[in-house]
Amino acid sequence: MMSGQPAGLRLRTKILLLALLNVALLAGAFALFVRSQLDDDLGSFLLAALRERLLTTGRNLATELGDADLTSWDGILQRRSAEYGVTLVIFRAGTGQRLAGPALELPAPVSTRLQLGPNRQGGPRRNEALARGERRRLSPFLRGGFLLVTEGPYQYWIGTRILIDGPPHANPTPATLLLASTGFWTNPFFFPLEQWIAAAGIALVLSACCWLPFVGGVTRSIEAMRKATGQIAEGNFQNSAEATRSDEIGQLGIAINRMAAQLEAQASTQKRFLASVAHELRSPIARMQVALSLAERAIDPARHQRLADCQEELEQMTRLTDELITFAKAEMRPETIQLRPVPLAELIQRVLHAERTGDVPVAVHIDSSLQVQGEPEYLHRAFANLVRNANRYAGSSGPISISASPQGRQVRITVADCGPGVPAEALPQLFSPFFRVDASRDRRSGGAGLGLAIARSCIEACAGSIAVRNRAPQGLEVIVTLTAL
Repeated sequence: MMSGQPAGLRLRTKILLLALLNVALLAGAFALFVRSQLDDDLGSFLLAALRERLLTTGRNLATELGDADLTSWDGILQRRSAEYGVTLVIFRAGTGQRLAGPALELPAPVSTRLQLGPNRQGGPRRNEALARGERRRLSPFLRGGFLLVTEGPYQYWIGTRILIDGPPHANPTPATLLLASTGFWTNPFFFPLEQWIAAAGIALVLSACCWLPFVGGVTRSIEAMRKATGQIAEGNFQNSAEATRSDEIGQLGIAINRMAAQLEAQASTQKRFLASVAHELRSPIARMQVALSLAERAIDPARHQRLADCQEELEQMTRLTDELITFAKAEMRPETIQLRPVPLAELIQRVLHAERTGDVPVAVHIDSSLQVQGEPEYLHRAFANLVRNANRYAGSSGPISISASPQGRQVRITVADCGPGVPAEALPQLFSPFFRVDASRDRRSGGAGLGLAIARSCIEACAGSIAVRNRAPQGLEVIVTLTAL
């Protein structure tokens, strides 16, 4: 049964969206953290890999420049710039004098950092060693560097100190290797994006392996409980909810099963009580009818009208008890019903003959070859109530139409009339026992409200379904769906 609430996102979708939002927030926080780690001395731990690449690049480039003539330095830097995807320039340490590379317009912070002397990086002892020419004690690469972010065509500037060896017995040349780039995150020399994407992918896969089984288990259990409670609401108490889990969801399943067992016991007690009362009423009603017949012969004919009224009341009670017994039998059906092929057209003809619709025209449009799976007595009882109901409330408004059409592995049968229909708010309750559209209706304007309830019980016993809707411009249509053969 569909609820009146609007359809929303499924629980699994909500959990997965929440997980994705969590990942997005973590990624944003990580990006901000990485951004904050871009300090000007390359000292953050996130730039450790970049520092190592700068050390290796500076060492190799210093060796290559030391082994080459000064006139070929521009060509070497141009080739290495194309290889690394950056612009390389060599400046003399402490003076900012360009030694090799293209002439770039340097922002003021970059010029200031280039003009810092060797004391900034090497200290007095290293300067004294340089003055004495102790080349073997000095590394060809002086550690240290800076990273500056500025405005302009080149936004990222990375500088590192190198020591370029000259000819034998000549003092090494302290210099600053400047790397200029238009981007940082998209430059693989600075930021290996592929590695971070791979790491993020691995993290997502591991997260999915952790969360998806849990989410799937929770949503499957909730879906099973939803189906079980839906069956319970329809009066089928045999479908139990999943109670194999040891957490709160499993406890909820146990509570649902306990509730279903209690409802089944109460419903069974009520059905037995209803059947017993109906059977017990039959005998005294029959005796009263016999007594009235005898009394009618013995009393004055002028008083026969009062006896006729009593007889009418007894007949109404007889019909009510018969309907109660029929409803109780339909509800207290055996656990297993032997379903077999039933010729549909033949069944409907027997129903019409038994109901004796009189002057009310009935149009039947059913192929004689159509067969459905069911129990003949239950199907006869169901369609008899549907035809009787249409004849009673809409027989004077026009013809009754009975049609059937195959739809895949099912057959759809409709019983339609041309009456006034029922209010839309009453449609969901039409199959409820003792429900009347007009609560003030007496025996002259309607029955006990069991006809459609009996029809539903019989159709469901045959593994079918039944629904009702208003027709346009007027009329009521009952739709029965059964398995085709």
